[in-house]
Amino acid sequence: MIKNMKKKQLILLAAIIIVFTAATFSQTPKSDVKNGSSDFLGVIDGEIYQNKFFDFQIRIPSTWHVADGGTADLLREAGEQALKSNNKSQDAALERASLSEAILFTATETPIGTVPTGMVIISVQKQPGPQITAGMVMSASLKVLLASPKIELIQGSRAVKLGGRPASMVELLIGSGEGKMNQQLFVTMINGYAVSVGIAYSGNSSRIQAEKILQTLEFGGK
Repeated sequence: MIKNMKKKQLILLAAIIIVFTAATFSQTPKSDVKNGSSDFLGVIDGEIYQNKFFDFQIRIPSTWHVADGGTADLLREAGEQALKSNNKSQDAALERASLSEAILFTATETPIGTVPTGMVIISVQKQPGPQITAGMVMSASLKVLLASPKIELIQGSRAVKLGGRPASMVELLIGSGEGKMNQQLFVTMINGYAVSVGIAYSGNSSRIQAEKILQTLEFGGK
């Protein structure tokens, strides 16, 4: 499916995924033995994605399309190439950020392989950092992301609530020419892990749908 995608569609989807996953930026990426477990990665049951390890769930409409882990990983790899700049140190930081995270969940309003309109992505850093705050993670992430000419900051980091939990949020515009999407990117800390939750949309209708999905996000033990 990815091979058949138009180049602009692939780059936009890939770039969006790399932005979301880079929000779990870590300077010392490591693997975590829990990453192979269903508790850590979560499971989908009908229209509900549930993650027992991080104690949350989110509801996805049956009309949306959930990407499998392999597809999301391929897009992430393409995203690293799409967002490369002329700054080698920044590119290396982006690569470290990508390697330090695990994509937990990806859903799109339209099938992958078509023009993207709306997306929901959840990712998490593989290794906890007990002394790290959501604001610190977001600040480090923005330094990496904004080095790319394809990413524009619309609204800077601010404190908000995400599913009842304290979180840091930014709004971005990603892409170039006609292929652009707005993003709302959130980072919240759970047991020392930076969890990134984001929505992307290309128009008001998609924004409304994505925000409705975001409103179904529920955390236990807030």
